[in-house]
Amino acid sequence: MIKNMAKSVAVGSTWYVVSFNWIEKWQQWVGYDKEKTDREPGEIDNSDLIDEYMRQPNGSILSTSLPE
Repeated sequence: MIKNMAKSVAVGSTWYVVSFNWIEKWQQWVGYDKEKTDREPGEIDNSDLIDEYMRQPNGSILSTSLPE
């Protein structure tokens, strides 16, 4: 999967960031490189990409801007 990715980013191109933890669950579900599982990966969950300092106690994101 990563071997086939573009090696550079072109101006105006579109990229999406998806948690590798979720990608691994999806790969297991579809049998990519491993034995297939019946456990669906669920909705894409990128919560592990957010630093803990950005989270409020209820789990919501404090801010989408970078700290100064």
